[in-house]
Amino acid sequence: MVDGAAHRADHVPVYRGYNYVAPDTVGPDALYEVEREDQILLLRSLFMTSFLVDDFLADENFYGVATAVVTSASSKTSTALAHLLKVRAQGNVIGLTSGRNREFVKGLGCYDDVVLYDELDAMPDLVWSEGAVMIDMAGNGEVIGGIRERLRENLKYSCTAGATHWEAEPRARELPGPRPEFFFAPGRIAKRTQDWGAGGLQERIGASWKEFTAFSDVWMKIQRHVGPEALERVCREVLGGALDPSDGHIISLWA
Repeated sequence: MVDGAAHRADHVPVYRGYNYVAPDTVGPDALYEVEREDQILLLRSLFMTSFLVDDFLADENFYGVATAVVTSASSKTSTALAHLLKVRAQGNVIGLTSGRNREFVKGLGCYDDVVLYDELDAMPDLVWSEGAVMIDMAGNGEVIGGIRERLRENLKYSCTAGATHWEAEPRARELPGPRPEFFFAPGRIAKRTQDWGAGGLQERIGASWKEFTAFSDVWMKIQRHVGPEALERVCREVLGGALDPSDGHIISLWA
Protein backbone atom coordinates (compact mmCIF):
# COMPACT_ATOMS: atom_id res chain seq x y z
CA MET A 1 0.00 0.00 0.00
CA VAL A 2 1.35 3.44 -0.97
CA ASP A 3 0.69 6.80 0.65
CA GLY A 4 -0.68 8.97 -2.15
CA ALA A 5 -1.06 12.22 -0.17
CA ALA A 6 -0.14 15.26 -2.25
CA HIS A 7 2.35 16.61 0.30
CA ARG A 8 4.38 13.37 0.03
CA ALA A 9 4.18 12.97 -3.73
CA ASP A 10 7.79 14.02 -4.29
CA HIS A 11 9.19 11.39 -1.91
CA VAL A 12 10.81 8.24 -3.28
CA PRO A 13 8.10 5.50 -3.45
CA VAL A 14 9.94 3.19 -1.03
CA TYR A 15 9.54 5.86 1.66
CA ARG A 16 5.77 6.04 1.11
CA GLY A 17 4.99 2.34 1.39
CA TYR A 18 3.05 0.49 4.08
CA ASN A 19 3.04 -3.25 4.70
CA TYR A 20 0.33 -5.42 6.18
CA VAL A 21 1.61 -7.36 9.18
CA ALA A 22 -1.20 -9.87 9.79
CA PRO A 23 -0.21 -13.32 8.45
CA ASP A 24 -3.57 -13.85 6.72
CA THR A 25 -3.30 -10.68 4.59
CA VAL A 26 -2.09 -10.50 1.01
CA GLY A 27 1.71 -10.19 0.91
CA PRO A 28 2.36 -10.16 4.68
CA ASP A 29 5.44 -8.35 5.93
CA ALA A 30 8.34 -10.83 5.94
CA LEU A 31 10.14 -8.92 8.70
CA TYR A 32 7.27 -8.63 11.16
CA GLU A 33 7.12 -10.57 14.41
CA VAL A 34 4.96 -9.32 17.23
CA GLU A 35 7.66 -10.09 19.81
CA ARG A 36 10.16 -8.08 17.75
CA GLU A 37 8.23 -4.80 17.56
CA ASP A 38 10.91 -2.96 19.56
CA GLN A 39 13.62 -4.03 17.12
CA ILE A 40 11.38 -3.13 14.18
CA LEU A 41 10.92 0.40 15.54
CA LEU A 42 14.59 0.89 16.33
CA LEU A 43 16.49 -1.09 13.73
CA ARG A 44 14.45 -1.93 10.67
CA SER A 45 15.17 1.09 8.47
CA LEU A 46 18.82 1.10 9.55
CA PHE A 47 19.17 -2.60 8.81
CA MET A 48 17.69 -2.09 5.35
CA THR A 49 20.50 0.32 4.49
CA SER A 50 23.10 -2.10 5.85
CA PHE A 51 21.62 -5.02 3.91
CA LEU A 52 21.70 -3.04 0.68
CA VAL A 53 25.30 -1.86 1.19
CA ASP A 54 26.43 -5.43 1.89
CA ASP A 55 24.56 -6.68 -1.18
CA PHE A 56 26.03 -3.94 -3.36
CA LEU A 57 29.61 -4.68 -2.27
CA ALA A 58 29.13 -8.38 -2.92
CA ASP A 59 27.63 -7.62 -6.33
CA GLU A 60 30.76 -5.60 -7.14
CA ASN A 61 33.06 -8.35 -5.79
CA PHE A 62 34.25 -5.90 -3.13
CA TYR A 63 36.23 -4.10 -5.82
CA GLY A 64 38.83 -6.82 -5.74
CA VAL A 65 39.76 -6.55 -2.05
CA ALA A 66 38.86 -8.46 1.09
CA THR A 67 38.83 -5.78 3.80
CA ALA A 68 36.06 -3.32 4.67
CA VAL A 69 36.60 -0.22 6.82
CA VAL A 70 33.42 1.02 8.54
CA THR A 71 33.27 4.38 10.32
CA SER A 72 31.01 5.16 13.28
CA ALA A 73 31.41 1.52 14.25
CA SER A 74 29.24 1.80 17.37
CA SER A 75 26.21 3.08 15.46
CA LYS A 76 23.42 0.60 14.88
CA THR A 77 23.63 0.91 11.09
CA SER A 78 27.35 0.14 11.18
CA THR A 79 26.80 -2.71 13.63
CA ALA A 80 24.24 -4.24 11.28
CA LEU A 81 26.60 -3.88 8.33
CA ALA A 82 29.52 -5.38 10.26
CA HIS A 83 27.31 -8.30 11.27
CA LEU A 84 26.32 -8.93 7.65
CA LEU A 85 29.92 -8.66 6.46
CA LYS A 86 31.05 -11.05 9.17
CA VAL A 87 28.40 -13.58 8.13
CA ARG A 88 29.46 -13.20 4.48
CA ALA A 89 33.08 -13.91 5.52
CA GLN A 90 34.58 -11.96 2.64
CA GLY A 91 37.49 -10.77 4.76
CA ASN A 92 38.38 -8.55 7.69
CA VAL A 93 35.96 -5.91 8.96
CA ILE A 94 37.66 -2.91 10.58
CA GLY A 95 35.59 -0.62 12.78
CA LEU A 96 36.60 2.99 13.39
CA THR A 97 35.28 4.53 16.59
CA SER A 98 36.01 6.88 19.47
CA GLY A 99 37.85 5.95 22.64
CA ARG A 100 34.58 6.22 24.54
CA ASN A 101 32.97 3.45 22.51
CA ARG A 102 35.99 1.20 21.91
CA GLU A 103 35.11 -1.49 24.45
CA PHE A 104 31.51 -1.69 23.25
CA VAL A 105 32.62 -2.11 19.63
CA LYS A 106 35.18 -4.76 20.56
CA GLY A 107 32.58 -6.63 22.58
CA LEU A 108 30.18 -6.90 19.65
CA GLY A 109 32.35 -9.58 18.06
CA CYS A 110 31.55 -8.62 14.47
CA TYR A 111 34.64 -6.45 13.93
CA ASP A 112 37.98 -8.14 13.37
CA ASP A 113 39.87 -4.98 14.35
CA VAL A 114 38.86 -1.78 16.15
CA VAL A 115 40.81 1.42 15.44
CA LEU A 116 40.36 4.81 17.09
CA TYR A 117 39.81 7.93 15.02
CA ASP A 118 42.97 9.49 16.39
CA GLU A 119 45.06 6.37 15.76
CA LEU A 120 44.48 5.80 12.05
CA ASP A 121 48.09 4.77 11.49
CA ALA A 122 47.36 1.71 13.64
CA MET A 123 45.16 0.10 11.00
CA PRO A 124 46.19 -3.51 10.27
CA ASP A 125 49.02 -4.15 7.83
CA LEU A 126 46.76 -5.87 5.31
CA VAL A 127 44.97 -2.55 4.67
CA TRP A 128 48.23 -1.03 3.50
CA SER A 129 49.38 -4.09 1.55
CA GLU A 130 46.12 -5.38 0.02
CA GLY A 131 43.75 -2.41 0.01
CA ALA A 132 40.23 -1.91 1.33
CA VAL A 133 36.80 -0.47 0.68
CA MET A 134 35.36 2.14 3.04
CA ILE A 135 31.78 2.65 4.11
CA ASP A 136 31.38 5.98 5.88
CA MET A 137 28.53 6.23 8.37
CA ALA A 138 30.03 9.19 10.25
CA GLY A 139 30.22 12.00 7.69
CA ASN A 140 33.25 13.42 9.48
CA GLY A 141 35.42 15.28 6.99
CA GLU A 142 38.54 15.15 9.15
CA VAL A 143 38.29 11.38 9.59
CA ILE A 144 37.57 10.73 5.93
CA GLY A 145 40.41 13.00 4.89
CA GLY A 146 42.77 11.21 7.25
CA ILE A 147 41.86 7.79 5.87
CA ARG A 148 42.11 8.85 2.25
CA GLU A 149 45.41 10.65 2.76
CA ARG A 150 46.85 7.48 4.25
CA LEU A 151 45.40 4.80 2.00
CA ARG A 152 45.43 6.72 -1.30
CA GLU A 153 45.51 4.13 -4.13
CA ASN A 154 44.95 1.31 -1.62
CA LEU A 155 41.41 2.58 -1.09
CA LYS A 156 39.49 0.89 -3.90
CA TYR A 157 35.98 2.20 -3.19
CA SER A 158 34.45 4.76 -0.86
CA CYS A 159 30.80 5.56 -0.16
CA THR A 160 28.87 7.69 2.31
CA ALA A 161 25.81 6.06 3.87
CA GLY A 162 25.26 8.13 7.02
CA ALA A 163 26.21 11.20 9.04
CA THR A 164 26.30 10.32 12.74
CA HIS A 165 28.94 13.04 13.29
CA TRP A 166 26.39 15.65 12.29
CA GLU A 167 28.37 18.51 13.85
CA ALA A 168 31.64 17.73 12.00
CA GLU A 169 33.04 19.70 9.09
CA PRO A 170 32.40 18.21 5.63
CA ARG A 171 35.23 16.54 3.75
CA ALA A 172 37.46 18.49 1.41
CA ARG A 173 36.49 18.52 -2.25
CA GLU A 174 39.80 17.15 -3.52
CA LEU A 175 41.17 14.07 -1.81
CA PRO A 176 43.39 11.16 -2.90
CA GLY A 177 41.79 7.88 -3.92
CA PRO A 178 38.51 7.07 -5.67
CA ARG A 179 35.77 9.67 -5.80
CA PRO A 180 33.41 9.16 -2.83
CA GLU A 181 29.90 8.08 -3.79
CA PHE A 182 26.64 8.70 -1.96
CA PHE A 183 24.92 5.38 -1.34
CA PHE A 184 21.31 5.81 -2.51
CA ALA A 185 19.33 2.99 -0.92
CA PRO A 186 16.10 3.51 -2.92
CA GLY A 187 18.03 3.05 -6.15
CA ARG A 188 19.42 -0.25 -4.91
CA ILE A 189 15.95 -1.36 -3.82
CA ALA A 190 14.63 -0.60 -7.29
CA LYS A 191 17.42 -2.64 -8.90
CA ARG A 192 16.96 -5.67 -6.67
CA THR A 193 13.18 -5.51 -7.00
CA GLN A 194 13.68 -5.73 -10.75
CA ASP A 195 16.24 -8.55 -10.36
CA TRP A 196 14.43 -10.65 -7.79
CA GLY A 197 10.86 -9.36 -7.71
CA ALA A 198 9.35 -7.67 -4.66
CA GLY A 199 8.73 -11.03 -2.97
CA GLY A 200 12.27 -12.24 -3.61
CA LEU A 201 13.76 -9.10 -2.12
CA GLN A 202 11.59 -9.34 0.99
CA GLU A 203 12.46 -13.01 1.48
CA ARG A 204 16.18 -12.29 1.37
CA ILE A 205 15.91 -9.31 3.70
CA GLY A 206 13.64 -11.29 6.04
CA ALA A 207 16.10 -14.15 6.40
CA SER A 208 19.01 -11.80 7.21
CA TRP A 209 16.83 -9.69 9.49
CA LYS A 210 15.96 -12.67 11.70
CA GLU A 211 19.65 -13.43 12.18
CA PHE A 212 20.43 -9.81 13.01
CA THR A 213 17.62 -9.35 15.52
CA ALA A 214 18.75 -12.50 17.34
CA PHE A 215 22.24 -10.96 17.43
CA SER A 216 20.80 -7.66 18.73
CA ASP A 217 19.27 -9.50 21.70
CA VAL A 218 22.81 -10.03 22.96
CA TRP A 219 23.91 -6.38 23.09
CA MET A 220 20.93 -4.02 22.82
CA LYS A 221 19.03 -2.88 25.90
CA ILE A 222 15.58 -1.37 25.41
CA GLN A 223 14.93 1.84 27.37
CA ARG A 224 11.34 3.12 27.58
CA HIS A 225 10.35 6.75 28.16
CA VAL A 226 7.07 8.63 28.37
CA GLY A 227 6.22 12.28 27.76
CA PRO A 228 7.59 15.31 25.89
CA GLU A 229 10.18 16.06 28.56
CA ALA A 230 11.69 12.61 28.12
CA LEU A 231 11.69 13.09 24.36
CA GLU A 232 13.59 16.36 24.67
CA ARG A 233 16.08 14.88 27.15
CA VAL A 234 16.89 11.86 24.98
CA CYS A 235 17.18 14.01 21.85
CA ARG A 236 19.64 16.31 23.62
CA GLU A 237 21.65 13.29 24.74
CA VAL A 238 21.72 12.01 21.16
CA LEU A 239 22.90 15.37 19.84
CA GLY A 240 25.50 15.62 22.60
CA GLY A 241 26.87 12.13 21.95
CA ALA A 242 26.15 11.08 25.51
CA LEU A 243 24.09 7.94 24.91
CA ASP A 244 25.30 4.43 25.56
CA PRO A 245 25.52 2.75 22.13
CA SER A 246 23.98 -0.42 23.54
CA ASP A 247 20.75 1.40 24.42
CA GLY A 248 17.69 1.49 22.21
CA HIS A 249 15.20 4.18 23.23
CA ILE A 250 11.43 3.81 22.75
CA ILE A 251 9.63 7.08 23.51
CA SER A 252 5.89 7.67 23.75
CA LEU A 253 4.31 11.10 24.09
CA TRP A 254 1.33 9.56 25.85
CA ALA A 255 1.23 7.78 29.18
